[in-house]
Amino acid sequence: MNQKNEIKNLAIEQFAFLKKEYGLSKPIIRSKDWGMDIYYLASQIGFQIELDWHDFNVFILIALLEDGKIPGGYYMHKNKRCRVHLATVLKELRIQDETMNFLMNKNKRKNRDSHLEEEVIKQKITLYSAIVQSHAEKLINIDVAIFEGSDVLNS
Repeated sequence: MNQKNEIKNLAIEQFAFLKKEYGLSKPIIRSKDWGMDIYYLASQIGFQIELDWHDFNVFILIALLEDGKIPGGYYMHKNKRCRVHLATVLKELRIQDETMNFLMNKNKRKNRDSHLEEEVIKQKITLYSAIVQSHAEKLINIDVAIFEGSDVLNS
């Protein structure tokens, strides 16, 4: 199995609790030239696990669904905010999470050793999964007004 498939499978495995425990959709996978997005959808929001092969990184975003579907655009769709990074959502909800603080500091450091990069992205997937699992109930039931909040737009 190649490196990208291993990482994709780890992400699916680590976030499988969203379907098993909370009834979200099975993972929806969208491949792109530069990476891959894995979505788990609830009724109004979705979790986007973005695997970035160019920077060899992972990002977790909360997406506001449009009629139950993944919105177009990236941050904006039809002149409305449609995706917000997990760290920003936690900040807006006033949730302090030490693991998220650790990850934010880790994102500032770059390591160009490909073997270490693979281990780092796998570690980040596992840590992000733990963060989402710790706050899943609040995140799944988030007030969609958070996509309109000034704090979110300015983060």
